[in-house]
Amino acid sequence: MASRCRRPQRAIPPDTPCGYCFDDWATVWDHIRPYSAGGRSQPANLMPSCRACNAWFSDHVYPSIEAKREARRQFLRALERETARSTRGGSI
Repeated sequence: MASRCRRPQRAIPPDTPCGYCFDDWATVWDHIRPYSAGGRSQPANLMPSCRACNAWFSDHVYPSIEAKREARRQFLRALERETARSTRGGSI
């Protein structure tokens, strides 16, 4: 039985940054429009992504690639603020 989602034919080039957070190396292809929402495994719908970003997006649909990037960046900024706050307040 064939897989529901065919993997893209080409590999992610080495040293390609994640197309969302730009903080980690891309290791997987993310569907810009999720496969579960009708997105196809075609180059125009694929973004090189790190596993963390790919998992975070799951099957959520965003109105544009810019909105998707901004949602992830806002989450990462909030996480950084929370981490900084907890390390400042938790030191002895």
